[in-house]
Amino acid sequence: LNSAADTAAILAEADALISEFAAVQTRSLWKGEQIFGGTGSNNKIGMGRNNGFAGGSLGLTLASVGTANATGVNATLMATGGASGTGAGSLGGIPSLKIAVDAQQVAAGAMYNQISNAMEHLTNLSSTLSLDMGSKLDVDFAGETTELAKGQILAQAGTAMLAQANAQGQSLLALIQS
Repeated sequence: LNSAADTAAILAEADALISEFAAVQTRSLWKGEQIFGGTGSNNKIGMGRNNGFAGGSLGLTLASVGTANATGVNATLMATGGASGTGAGSLGGIPSLKIAVDAQQVAAGAMYNQISNAMEHLTNLSSTLSLDMGSKLDVDFAGETTELAKGQILAQAGTAMLAQANAQGQSLLALIQS
């Protein structure tokens, strides 16, 4: 099926992929710590409200991860508090771990829903308060315009009365002088 050149190209690509897998293993950091270091260090993921470890945590220890070879990656997985073994033996606890993670996701979804509803309620209260304050603080334009017109009419009437009073005094003086 494959020629010798095709087989050589496939093997070269596989070698490049294996090298990249090994590089990813050495570069993989989580919170500043190497994940696949082979040191058996325990990594915990906080599951509480404040992401602390007091309420509950999921722990996973990657005891050792070997280099990739033609048959795959040689990995040993050890669940927190359990004995280490091969990957197939240690994977038995993953369904219960998935159930715990699913329960935490449901709880987180419920908290998100509660927070979302509270934020929507507070936004509604804020907009209602703004509308109420706006209606109380707005100037009654029609009433203020009426008061302005009334004041202008009174001022003009006062000026006209003053002009008539001055005119009467002038006409009286004109009669006396004649």
